[in-house]
Amino acid sequence: MILKPWLLQTALKYIFTKRSAFWIILISIIGITSGVAILVVILSIMNGSQMIYYENSQELLSYHVRIEADDDYADSFLFANEIRRELTDDVLSVNLYYEVLGMLVNSRGKQITVKARGVEPDIMELDPRMMEFLSMKSGTFNLSEDNLIVLGSDMARQLSVSTGSEISFYSLGGGVAESADKIEHTFRVAGVYETDWGLGVDSVIAFVPLGLYEQIARGLDFQIGLKLRNSGSDARAMKRVAALGLSEGWELSSWRDYNRSFFGALRMEKTVMLLLVVLIFIVFAVNTYNGLSRLIYDKQEELGILRAMGATPFEVRYIFILQGIVIAVAGAALGSFFGLLLTVNLEEIRTFAMAVKDEFLYRFVPSAGYQYSWNNSAFNEPRILLKDLMIVNLMALLISVAAAALASIKIGKIKPAEVLRYE
Repeated sequence: MILKPWLLQTALKYIFTKRSAFWIILISIIGITSGVAILVVILSIMNGSQMIYYENSQELLSYHVRIEADDDYADSFLFANEIRRELTDDVLSVNLYYEVLGMLVNSRGKQITVKARGVEPDIMELDPRMMEFLSMKSGTFNLSEDNLIVLGSDMARQLSVSTGSEISFYSLGGGVAESADKIEHTFRVAGVYETDWGLGVDSVIAFVPLGLYEQIARGLDFQIGLKLRNSGSDARAMKRVAALGLSEGWELSSWRDYNRSFFGALRMEKTVMLLLVVLIFIVFAVNTYNGLSRLIYDKQEELGILRAMGATPFEVRYIFILQGIVIAVAGAALGSFFGLLLTVNLEEIRTFAMAVKDEFLYRFVPSAGYQYSWNNSAFNEPRILLKDLMIVNLMALLISVAAAALASIKIGKIKPAEVLRYE
């Protein structure tokens, strides 16, 4: 239907010329504004949490593409170098490593279970992006000698050790135990690292020199990890790696394979959030429906006159559908503005909330203040996705217009002759 100027003029007139109608519309707009703003903030925090987890896990725990080789160091080393030479346009870094489960024991007998990752001594040059996702709390990331180890901050705290301390490592994997006195290896702590976000990496991964393979990991497979310039090009990179000639028994996998459980949880989380979005907007739709129904009831005489002057039932209904569009557009625009404003200033809001907690909670319940700490990088780095913003605004528009259309059905019951007779 072509929009006629008098329809829009009438729709706006009904909003602004009567105080009761104005407040009905305003309440509906406020409802949609608050809902859109809250959803924008929540989705931004969720995206920040998920994407930070993904980025950190790819840089610290796993890789975009991973090759499970064998226990032959020479073959694994040569193949890793071949990838570095041949796939420079797709591959950002190639790391040769192994992982072995073991126990770290301090001088007083305190022990924790860790995963020792053997990496090349020049890992900082080979994989500069990894170093962007961790920082040294003390010491240096130095694995130039076989007796050096770099611990996570949680490990150092649990073992009460620091840079320069000596600790023992007992391997729980590989065929290294020829006798009971050969399963222990003594390390000196070269440095203590910490990650920027709580993945638990600091309590899981300890870095040791790659050259200790025979002492602590003999018989385990070497791994070759590839970090790509674009994580979405993993399929192409895997084809190119396979074309170089994988040895028999070697296995090739991508981040989509070994993060399947994470992405399954992510889909479930997004599904639940989508249901929440639908429920919230249904509440707003009911509010819009009731408001417009009240407005239609108050305007029966004027609507009867419009019908008597030749306006079709659909044209009269279209007046209120336009009001629903005005409500939705105004609410979505204001909600997006305030949601983005809150998201951009989320760290300042967190700081203010913590200051309020420190001022009041510590004063009245001192012990409770130390039991709660709001410290999450998702609040520091929320991620605003255009797709999510468009979905939220589109749903606000569709549901509001649907509510207005349902409310306008009542107009079909208005009989101009009866309205004018009683008038």
